[in-house]
Amino acid sequence: MMINTVSEHDLAMSFRGAIRSALMEPNPILRESLLSSLSLSTEGNSELDEIFLSETAPAQASAEVHIVEPEVAEHAASARSLAHFLNRVASAVNEIAKQMLQAQRRAPQLLVTATAPGSFEITLQAPDDIQRGDFHYEYTEHDVEMPDTAESIALKNVAALMTAASSEDLEEDDSPISAQLAAMPVKARQDILAISKELQRAKWNLHGKVIQRRHVPLKLQFTQSGATRLFNALDSLPEQPDSETMQGYLDGYRRSEGILYVKRNVGDAKAILISVSDPALIQKIAEYSINSRQKYQIVFLSYKKLNVIGDVINTSRSLKEITPSEELEQGSFDEAMQSDSHDSARR
Repeated sequence: MMINTVSEHDLAMSFRGAIRSALMEPNPILRESLLSSLSLSTEGNSELDEIFLSETAPAQASAEVHIVEPEVAEHAASARSLAHFLNRVASAVNEIAKQMLQAQRRAPQLLVTATAPGSFEITLQAPDDIQRGDFHYEYTEHDVEMPDTAESIALKNVAALMTAASSEDLEEDDSPISAQLAAMPVKARQDILAISKELQRAKWNLHGKVIQRRHVPLKLQFTQSGATRLFNALDSLPEQPDSETMQGYLDGYRRSEGILYVKRNVGDAKAILISVSDPALIQKIAEYSINSRQKYQIVFLSYKKLNVIGDVINTSRSLKEITPSEELEQGSFDEAMQSDSHDSARR
């Protein structure tokens, strides 16, 4: 349900304010009681439910993963496969975090915070910054967000890779998967390969969401076809990339997959896919997408796979930089955007 009237907007703002006031309550028992009452008060309103989830989610990324294993009874999963999956996910997240922090050694810090019946549900959570302590009061009093930790960013990158690989809309000749993998350290790629093999062996399909305080929940999925696609991509990563620059228009961004859609001209039928994993670039895109009439200069790394005779069979792109270019008034812009409105809604 979309909030589209003044009264509904006021209700949403009041509800958000009530949640933040409850979070500022220093007594943890009273705080949980207030939050429980607010949760029940939504009465199934999907917009209010999403606000509640966004405002009360952990300060760092948390992935709620449902595992569907067709060969065992409901609410169960193979202990061996689960242990292998958790070990490799924790390792991949840690390797990406180490790369970001330029650390030679670092123990994995990813947490498993809950298991619950469902298909079979586990929650993987990036830990809070232990130097900050209880952030409830500081968060609400100063109206600020907790900065992402390296584990939080890494967990979202791994989830985005799995979700992008599992997309039914992905075209093999213009896929961002290779660029997403190339940005990861070698050990993390090995972990991703092991995860893909285990998913195929166990015949699992994963679905769920990634939540974080003051962030829109992101879809998470990893299917059998997605595991096959990652396995094939890792089998032959492209050589060193070339840096390329283009002028174009933003045509949508799927945050859950980490994919930016760009068109060289507004009326183009097909968009160019570019992977985005850097938090600063993601923030820029969120700000830039508000102005749909703006043209941008886009710098990206282009990874090309060649066949045995040297023809390009796959191009994968990763965003390096994006800056506003000159304003371009185009008479057909609004009409073109209306025809492509389903693309601009991607996230």
